[in-house]
Amino acid sequence: MQKRAVAGIAHSSDTKHRIVRRPGQPLPDIVFKRPAPDMPGLLCLNKPEENAQNPVPPLTKLIAYLEVMKREPSLHDYYLDVLGRLSESAPEDPAVLVCLGMKALLEEKDYSRAADYLSRAIERGGEEPTTFLYLAQALLRSGQNSQALRALERDLAAYPYDLPLRAGVAMGYLGMHERQRALEFMRQHLELFPEDAPMRDMMKKVEGYGP
Repeated sequence: MQKRAVAGIAHSSDTKHRIVRRPGQPLPDIVFKRPAPDMPGLLCLNKPEENAQNPVPPLTKLIAYLEVMKREPSLHDYYLDVLGRLSESAPEDPAVLVCLGMKALLEEKDYSRAADYLSRAIERGGEEPTTFLYLAQALLRSGQNSQALRALERDLAAYPYDLPLRAGVAMGYLGMHERQRALEFMRQHLELFPEDAPMRDMMKKVEGYGP
């Protein structure tokens, strides 16, 4: 792809944000906008003005809080509040089931319940790589090793170039004490992705443990 010269293009168009043009110029009103009562902790700037009074859909809120709270943990309670309401109003939505599964797995340590939520999410179309990874974790921690491996391998078949997933497969083999199988997988992986330093480091550590 040819490089495009940016000379002559407005800074706001090139960077997708707004800055003042001159020192001392008043800031625009949008700078002082505050979160709406129905979205505490989040500021929605892209909502069309003609629909400004319409509430943001609950599922959109859930995903927004899930993403933002990774960097801002103080939003966790708002996330749980939205998730709690959706667990009653949309209990079979794949996104809701995934979030319930993550909560059961990571916060409640209820691995059987987590596996149930995540399996149902996949049945209803929530087949993201992370969903299978969380499902495999839940199954491994509840002692269902073979089911965990099937979940990982099914996911790998669908997303063969997803690096976090491939790392999860290697960890899955190790969690099942399949050291040689893990090493074989990691060697094949590094033939495809020789630049993957974390996987190379993992393989060295596993090799260092002996037979």
